[in-house]
Amino acid sequence: MGNIIRATTAPGIEDVAQDEGACILARGGFRTVSVGDSAAALRLPGVVVWELEPGIAAGEVRRGDPLRSARSLFHVAVHVGEVVWDGRTLASLLSGIEEIDLADMRDAGSFRVSCSRVGEHDFQSPEVERETGTIMQARYGTAVDLEGYALHLKVDIVGTRAFCGYQLTRRKGLDRRYRWVYHPRVTLRTPIAYAMLVIAGYASHPDALHDPFCGSGTILLEAAGIASQGGLALPSLSGSDRDPQAVEGARANLLAAGVPGVPVTRVDARELAVTVPERSLAYIVTNPPFGIRLAKGLSLYSLYDGLLGSATRALRPGGTLALLVGRQRGAFNRVLRTYPEFSREHLRIVEMGGVYAALYVLRLRVD
Repeated sequence: MGNIIRATTAPGIEDVAQDEGACILARGGFRTVSVGDSAAALRLPGVVVWELEPGIAAGEVRRGDPLRSARSLFHVAVHVGEVVWDGRTLASLLSGIEEIDLADMRDAGSFRVSCSRVGEHDFQSPEVERETGTIMQARYGTAVDLEGYALHLKVDIVGTRAFCGYQLTRRKGLDRRYRWVYHPRVTLRTPIAYAMLVIAGYASHPDALHDPFCGSGTILLEAAGIASQGGLALPSLSGSDRDPQAVEGARANLLAAGVPGVPVTRVDARELAVTVPERSLAYIVTNPPFGIRLAKGLSLYSLYDGLLGSATRALRPGGTLALLVGRQRGAFNRVLRTYPEFSREHLRIVEMGGVYAALYVLRLRVD
């Protein structure tokens, strides 16, 4: 079995992450093979894997850090081994970690250990980090350095399964790629925004795009990033929001990211005609509020009805509306049935911090 690279992403966009990673690895000269049974067993919700052809050393992968430009991933690690343990106790976990060959630790100079954990266990993540660090120091004589470490040992625990690997990404994941001036608590994560644009078709055919619930500007930033990464001319981008703080915040974030000149205006999404010319857009990609952020007296039915009505006027024939819908999918589906102008091209569920949202991709029919 060749080296395995394991990465985390948002549950529901694994296919987007898998394809992006494979393309980046190929461009970097890291040839992959069909994933075997051992590697396939590592695939869990929110986890993707690539198996490299035999002969590529783990150190070569670490030095090359081939997936550092990925937009659909959080963290990336070179997989070393799965821990054999009882799935519950710390003593069993540590005993299993001791059985894994982590010889790269010997020449690392310094290291740190971090642990991510999902599920119920008889211990907490800091205990795993502390005790594993003690074991590695005693075994290999390598010094712990939490800030200037040369090697990052990662222990990922998902339910009763646990994995060891060398993390390639720094403590902040690949999703932390912007200097946020405005970052409200409820902010769309960048890999999900990227996946929305890929699934909507924007990544392969960039064209005029508007986000009518732009919030902190994440979708606009990712749209600009896709064009820039592909060496393409920046297409027409614009955003709007009814919240004046969001409008000012999105402008500040775009400017801080080096994307000036994107107009962001204060306007209700149900009244796009105020600022968006008729039949001017190829894409509307957006993340409307799920309920807790609705203005007083505004129903989700009214919100979706106004958005779809505005979209029928702002989009060109054949244009695309992609949006996330939260728990109240019934209200959206009732509204959608009243708009025969749209055909549903795609529907999937994406997990967003414990909330399972539906990503709809709709196409405005050509007359």
